[in-house]
Amino acid sequence: CALPILLCVHLASVDRDLLIAIFHGLAVGLQCRLSFLLNACALGLQVHALQISSGPAADSPDRYASRLLASIVGDSSGSRMFWDLIDTGRAEWAAMESHEYQGTGINIVYVSSSPEAMPENLLRVRQLLLEVQSNGVTEEELERTKSKICSHLVLSSERPANRLFAVGNGWIQRREYRTVREAVDAYKRVTCDDIRQLLAKYPLTVQATVKIGRAHV
Repeated sequence: CALPILLCVHLASVDRDLLIAIFHGLAVGLQCRLSFLLNACALGLQVHALQISSGPAADSPDRYASRLLASIVGDSSGSRMFWDLIDTGRAEWAAMESHEYQGTGINIVYVSSSPEAMPENLLRVRQLLLEVQSNGVTEEELERTKSKICSHLVLSSERPANRLFAVGNGWIQRREYRTVREAVDAYKRVTCDDIRQLLAKYPLTVQATVKIGRAHV
């Protein structure tokens, strides 16, 4: 029989849409790793944590600023979370992603580490998010991330499947067609003030936390 797994949920002043999105966010964050995750948790090797906060919807112009912010904070390389948690070896994985849906959106912070390291890692994530919430991002970070996202967008659009998926997704969600140039320009127009306004609307520090690990964690 399976060893006991503990699912802990902590809610902090989240709205109804966010509560509905928690389980979807859990599936999004873990769908590619679920079998490995459960085995590792059952053996007591790892704890996995998701922190979910509100974000802009698929038809919101704030979605571009939200994607840039998520990349600055928690991209898989070169982000604040990467340098603080991954490069230092404190966590096996730490990332932040922005997901938009019809009528609502979420930001997901995902951290995976040993049970012993998780409390400190979550504290470091909290401090990092408080710093971003209070002071925003730097001009250098924003420009570097714009270049990263825009170059990826252009290169990925050279594959017909990627481009057609983006066209179809845009039409289903917003009933609009946007060229690659228009999308690149939308990212380039985002300023540090836009990021600050985004953080005021969708604070990263008001979140729901979900942890999966051994019952004694």
